[in-house]
Amino acid sequence: MLVACAVGLSLSPVLWFFATDGVLWLLAVDAALCGVLTAGYTLIASSLPIAHSGPRERAYFLAAFASAGGLATGLAATLGAALAHVLATRAGLFVATQLLFFLGALGRITSALLGLRIVRPDAGATT
Repeated sequence: MLVACAVGLSLSPVLWFFATDGVLWLLAVDAALCGVLTAGYTLIASSLPIAHSGPRERAYFLAAFASAGGLATGLAATLGAALAHVLATRAGLFVATQLLFFLGALGRITSALLGLRIVRPDAGATT
């Protein structure tokens, strides 16, 4: 389910590529889709440290998980803004925006593929 939510979230930038004056309803679809998928992704991702840690280590792992998420978000926003500034001055604002949406989709789909590597010890054989 974690990977399904991550793949669904990677479709969000694609909807922004096609949003124009005539099809602004795509942004409403994006808002609804991202709202549901982000809630599912956050619930599942934050339950992983809880499920795989003992009672004594749980607070540490939750704090580490939240800190890593905050640092990654801050770093991505800072690097994205710097890249947008450089691209907007050289190639124009439209090209900069489209490239950032593409890179965002690429990063999201990459993280979804990395989610396939999560092994649940309590999962049984599927064959």
